Amino acid sequence: MTAIEAAMPRLPPLAGRLGTRWSAAATPAARVGVLALCGRLKQPELVPLLRDAAADDDPTLCNAALRALGQWSDPAAMTPLAAAAHHADPTSRRLAQRGLAQVLRQARAAMPAEERARRCAEVAPLIEHPDDARLLLATLGEIPHPVAVAVADGLVAREDVRAEAEQAVLRIAGALPSVDETTRAALRRIVESSASEDRRNDARALLGVGQ
Repeated sequence: MTAIEAAMPRLPPLAGRLGTRWSAAATPAARVGVLALCGRLKQPELVPLLRDAAADDDPTLCNAALRALGQWSDPAAMTPLAAAAHHADPTSRRLAQRGLAQVLRQARAAMPAEERARRCAEVAPLIEHPDDARLLLATLGEIPHPVAVAVADGLVAREDVRAEAEQAVLRIAGALPSVDETTRAALRRIVESSASEDRRNDARALLGVGQ
């Protein structure tokens, strides 16, 4: 008996129905189909089912659950994704890390700006692949909050996404009602060390310093 099957009596109605479909699924492909359906439905009551599948020893089921969770905009999906972000299997690890970046990208309506920025701060150290870091930076660039500046500024140290991180700092700074000291420090670092003259000039303009 799997963990999902054992939990079925405690599941809410929708999750219980899908748990029944899970039990009736005769092949791994059929179970993957149930997990994909969970991803499309995106209901919080399905998190336990997906969480247990994401911890399954079968990499096919684990990865299907991680893909499903990555489709959500609900922060409830982030806990099982974060748990898999250091998975021993590189495919599962990448799916979990990318899923975290995707959830945050899709969570505009689900989270206030400050919470979203702080969640980005928690996720940023977990992200390994540059494409996933770029996705996170695209999200940060839409959050007008000093915490978002700090996270993007921290990613400037990554050579593989340095240009995108500097651009995110500039975009956030330009959207803030005022430039606080954390943001000023990040802009000064761009002025002093960016390889891009355009970004250096943009940072000077935001600082109110002549070019």
